Amino acid sequence: MAPGIFYKERIDDLQKDLKKLQQRKSGFGWLRFGSIAAIIVAFYVLWSLSVWYVIIVSILLLVVFIRLLFADLKNKAAIERTIHLTNINNDELKFLDGNYLQTICMQTIWIFLEQILFSNISTEPLQKWEAGSWPHIYKLLQAKKL
Repeated sequence: MAPGIFYKERIDDLQKDLKKLQQRKSGFGWLRFGSIAAIIVAFYVLWSLSVWYVIIVSILLLVVFIRLLFADLKNKAAIERTIHLTNINNDELKFLDGNYLQTICMQTIWIFLEQILFSNISTEPLQKWEAGSWPHIYKLLQAKKL
């Protein structure tokens, strides 16, 4: 199988998975809302019977709410992972097409910004830097031997 075909099929599969995960995300939101609404209804209906019924049902519904919350967090992490994998596969397709300069430039910018934010690199080149003047970034990166 050709690499380009593999990556396109992989992107299609990931987009299908992403669609399912996003539908689940919506479902989890409605279920969480339903569990909170059920707690309110339980207070209203069971209050006249006994306070203990209210407490027991409320605790059970809070447990359900917390389980739904954790399931939604796992689903959110899966969505982020799927988006990240889709981006990686799109980058691989760009590389196969010969458009790797854009990705390399973006990586260089991220390294540059990361170094400025998390170390003591002087920001003097930034003050002189104009849009489109890549040599300043290149010289700064060469000076730091990144």
